Amino acid sequence: MTTSSTLRAPVPDGFELVEDEPQLTLLQRGDLRSPMRIVVRLAEQPPSLDAPRKRALGDVEGVYTIDELDGGSGGPVHVLRAYKLTDRGAIVLEAEAQQETGTPDFAAAWSVLEGAR
Repeated sequence: MTTSSTLRAPVPDGFELVEDEPQLTLLQRGDLRSPMRIVVRLAEQPPSLDAPRKRALGDVEGVYTIDELDGGSGGPVHVLRAYKLTDRGAIVLEAEAQQETGTPDFAAAWSVLEGAR
């Protein structure tokens, strides 16, 4: 999918595009209590992240944090905040998933950020 800012990002299997301006918002499909939500946008500058970690995204490096927030009876909400630098600025991603135990698998979110152009 492409926004007016010409941001392009893949839509992973099991997700649908629910908003495309000024950012891309993807929502996990299916009869799920708490579907994962992925938002990706283009920014002039990367966001400030507390205690960031790094991860390879193809031939570039991604910078990220994963925070755990209170979420109620469905368990905590895990928030992945990440970005990668490009010649047009930073491609910024935020993904939210609620899970009762452990940390969610953010593979779909990572694939969106890696494929975003």
